[in-house]
Amino acid sequence: MEHPIGSLQRYSLRLFLEPNSTPLSPRLITPIFHKWIQQQSVEGLLIDVADYGHLPDGPSTLLVGHDANFAIDGTGGRQGITYSRKRGSNDMPLAERLDSSGKQLISAAVLLETDTSIPARDRFAFSTDEIEFCANDRLLAPAAEKTNAMLSQFAENFGQRLFSAPTEITPVTDGRIGFHLKTAERRPLTGLLENLSQDLT
Repeated sequence: MEHPIGSLQRYSLRLFLEPNSTPLSPRLITPIFHKWIQQQSVEGLLIDVADYGHLPDGPSTLLVGHDANFAIDGTGGRQGITYSRKRGSNDMPLAERLDSSGKQLISAAVLLETDTSIPARDRFAFSTDEIEFCANDRLLAPAAEKTNAMLSQFAENFGQRLFSAPTEITPVTDGRIGFHLKTAERRPLTGLLENLSQDLT
């Protein structure tokens, strides 16, 4: 029987910007997120866009969805794109939920990187050798070492499926429950999508 933490629905995944990339400002991203709503560019019901660019840390541009949010997120001083799951299917194992969420996050990153409305001076890229996974449910995943121990195997297995390579996992150090997953091998975003599209065995 799967441990109750296997029913975790509320969590986030974040891809980081390459260190030499142009920072992503609300001025640049807000119209793109509005376009995603209008054109239904990503999976799920999208509702609204919020600008939090005045805040020194955390999300600067938020795309609110019914089941999940996307955000340009600078938590911890490292900017990237975050997919935050708020609800989902209880009959789907956590491993499958993570794969599905990872595909949605990476697909959104591909859309941003290839958006033709972005001027050449503002081009950017996301790192493909690292991802962050954090639990956002204080009931199922309270801030405790025991929680990290239970989640570590889920995180490691997800990282190995994502990167299809040995993966180093280290706990985040800012009080949240989660991990940085990192590999020495680099693939294009489309390669990561292909890895997560393989059947779980």
